[in-house]
Amino acid sequence: MSSLYDKTGGALPYFVITGDVNISAPTFVYGHSQVSPGADFISSSGARMSGSFTMNAIAVLPQTGDKWVLPIEGNIFDIQPFADTGGTTCSTTYSSIRRFNGADGNPRFAKGCIITVLFPACGGCVPCLAIANNAYISLLSGNNFNPDPLSVNANMMLMSNGDGTWREISRNGSE
Repeated sequence: MSSLYDKTGGALPYFVITGDVNISAPTFVYGHSQVSPGADFISSSGARMSGSFTMNAIAVLPQTGDKWVLPIEGNIFDIQPFADTGGTTCSTTYSSIRRFNGADGNPRFAKGCIITVLFPACGGCVPCLAIANNAYISLLSGNNFNPDPLSVNANMMLMSNGDGTWREISRNGSE
């Protein structure tokens, strides 16, 4: 497999196929229709596939405000730690995200795209990142996600509704 890169559209992977190959339904989704169980041929004469490829991890620097922009070419986002505020006696504080990629013409994730947000270590003089339940992000039971500062590898999975809104799939490491 090879991949071109478009600055506005992200990665543009393509395959060079010699002969016919089988691609199993759980591995790739191509076109705009739902796949059926089993496999279909992609012939050497040409085919087009679209959608996000899975398992593309991207490091994301902390952003200011509650509207964050994530690159649509990824689906695992390793959020880097906030800067230490340098205090001597700091209590744990949270900075909440209320929206991903929904405002100001930012590219949106396709409907059904699942992302995983990996939260950084925090606590004391390093602010913790949280996700707030609101009109744009629907969290399980309406409960905000406030990672426990002592938790290791806190994470959350969200599914895009395709319109700039999200629905929680699972969480790990919250208070």
